[in-house]
Amino acid sequence: MKKIYLLFWVFTLLAANALAQTDVTDIYLTNAGFDDSSSWQSGNMPSSENPNSVEVMGWKLTASAPWSSSAAFGYGTTGQANGVVVPAAGPDGNVAGGALGISTGWGGKICYEQQVELPAGKYRISYTAYNNNPSATQSFNFIGFVTDDGDEHYGIINNFLYQTWMEDEIYLHLSESTKGKICVGLGAVSEDSGSNAKVFIDHVKIEAYNAAESLMPGTSYRLKDWEGYQRLYNNTY
Repeated sequence: MKKIYLLFWVFTLLAANALAQTDVTDIYLTNAGFDDSSSWQSGNMPSSENPNSVEVMGWKLTASAPWSSSAAFGYGTTGQANGVVVPAAGPDGNVAGGALGISTGWGGKICYEQQVELPAGKYRISYTAYNNNPSATQSFNFIGFVTDDGDEHYGIINNFLYQTWMEDEIYLHLSESTKGKICVGLGAVSEDSGSNAKVFIDHVKIEAYNAAESLMPGTSYRLKDWEGYQRLYNNTY
């Protein structure tokens, strides 16, 4: 048993030192944190038989649907995504800034996108999400990267816990410069909007990784899960 623990510790140490990340979000994305107040809505954004999704600065609304709604809201305001209020603060406790709220129903899908071209390399795309619907936690996840060739790399969270900030991540290994889009979207799993998660999304981030041939002292990599590390380091995409 001691050998097993030692082996796991060695793997963790290797993971912690083998990769260095650089935040490149500002190079590729505009208003990635939905902090531009010019897009924030006040009051409730209800769903109806007509799509009720609002454009957000920097993002292109590419999918909306009846009985679904979405908009950007400032933290601690009266803004509501189809009846659920925006959180008082972000995942870091910061009361400044905002988030994108999405509510879907009856098979609807909402998606916001930004076009990017990522050079060859390894990347981690991440975001945080907060579900404020006490009645449901499920939603189809359309948050991630889609290449112009149609290859889809979405987050794995489809169960958004109630009133809990959750972080999700997507790993990419691009063998050549690749054009595509960063997507932020959700789709209805159940029927009416009350039976689906109503989610506020923030901190969309792109990090570039530099895989080392040997250990690089002084660098770090937060080992969230071993499977995620293997996907990145062993290029299994």
